[in-house]
Amino acid sequence: MLVALKDGASLSQRELTRLAGVEQPSMAQLLARMERDGVIRRKPDPTDGRSSLISLTARTMKLIDPARAIMAQGNREALAGFNEDEIKQLVAMLHRVIANVSDGSGCRPTSGAGVAPPGSNSTTDSR
Repeated sequence: MLVALKDGASLSQRELTRLAGVEQPSMAQLLARMERDGVIRRKPDPTDGRSSLISLTARTMKLIDPARAIMAQGNREALAGFNEDEIKQLVAMLHRVIANVSDGSGCRPTSGAGVAPPGSNSTTDSR
């Protein structure tokens, strides 16, 4: 959500909910906490009197670049020893995992749920 608002953008709660892929009540609670903590501000939507537009406060905007630097350092540490091809492969696999759990039906077990990959030392192996 911070990324969607980072450049001074103002979005509705509905738009933020869609971008984040969460339910409306969850977003409402998150935004209420963020507003209480001074992270976001709300202003009336000039095109829809029932809605408000959400944007980051000036204080939060000042924290975006330092936060990005901290996240980049964490990424460098987490990926230490990986070559560029391995990083691309990892990112591709993580995108597939996200797609698998984001298909609109929630997390659901598949036919292979709980089954250890071939060659692993599964604790359910009775041998």
